[in-house]
Amino acid sequence: MFITGVRGESDAKQIRVYEQGDPTPVWTWDPSDAEALMTDEERAECSAVLNSMREYEGITEIKWAAGGAKVAAIIGGAAVLIDYASKALLFGACNNTSMHSLEVLPDDRLAIVTSGPYENDGVWVYDTSTRIAEHPVQELPGLRSGHALVWDETERMLWAAGADVWPETSGKVHGRLVGYRYRGDAAEPLSYSKDRDYKMRESRQLRAEYPTWKEGPHDLTPVPGERKLLVVTDLDAYEFDLDALEFGYDVADTYFKGFATSPDRQEAGIPRSGFKSLSVAPTGVEYVYTANDWRTDFTTHVRFFTRDEQEPAEALNLKGLAYKARWFDETPGWPAAR
Repeated sequence: MFITGVRGESDAKQIRVYEQGDPTPVWTWDPSDAEALMTDEERAECSAVLNSMREYEGITEIKWAAGGAKVAAIIGGAAVLIDYASKALLFGACNNTSMHSLEVLPDDRLAIVTSGPYENDGVWVYDTSTRIAEHPVQELPGLRSGHALVWDETERMLWAAGADVWPETSGKVHGRLVGYRYRGDAAEPLSYSKDRDYKMRESRQLRAEYPTWKEGPHDLTPVPGERKLLVVTDLDAYEFDLDALEFGYDVADTYFKGFATSPDRQEAGIPRSGFKSLSVAPTGVEYVYTANDWRTDFTTHVRFFTRDEQEPAEALNLKGLAYKARWFDETPGWPAAR
């Protein structure tokens, strides 16, 4: 199964879970599902989060969490945890920043990453032991254009992808992969160190699609059973080897032989461009991904690719606009935080 989120005003936005090959979702969720399960007292307690979810159209992140028992999502202007079985809202926090990813951490914590152009943009941590969090327990600034988070149980590390400067510039831009060390017994559980801040090669200009912008990371996905992360950007896909602590930039034949995110990008000569999300199945050979429709920010299709099969990607028309899609499953070697 895979999970995605379709944009819409108020309760028209919807999180959906699908079986591959079936155009009818097996599970859906919108803010009204959570509110319908609440008492009047709970509605009052959660009113700010309910309003924030409905205020904006987007769903910028959706993830399998807690062994499939929960869904973690950024819906509208709120970061939330949803009980998959009952559809109840387990946790919510309003956030006025432009959030682009979140990740469940151990010990009832949740991290989000902001995607703005300012020095104070970065990673925030919330305590989810209370149903509603009015303030984060930690803010780690200094990561601009943050777009992706991955929990690394092996190293007890939260990996975040962003950039050193805002990518809409004529100057130099470098993507960054930052590892924040986790310490569960600390009030502020994440720590930053320069020796865990890895800079990518200089970003290229998006000449064909967005000439005023430079390439930046948009997602991270672990490689099943390996100590590697795939970093996908506006223009391409790269690899970061966590044992060698270095990026690999020539991975087309390793992971993407015969691959093109969409036919128009193949025609433009940038076949691995436009990634908004990439998720590798537990088998390691099947991908689900989204790439923005040409010169827009979103897509009407979730697409699939099987490694080394030089066939056009299977696509599901969502009849709506989405930002990301992910397998609704755990990645071998990369256990999710509980």
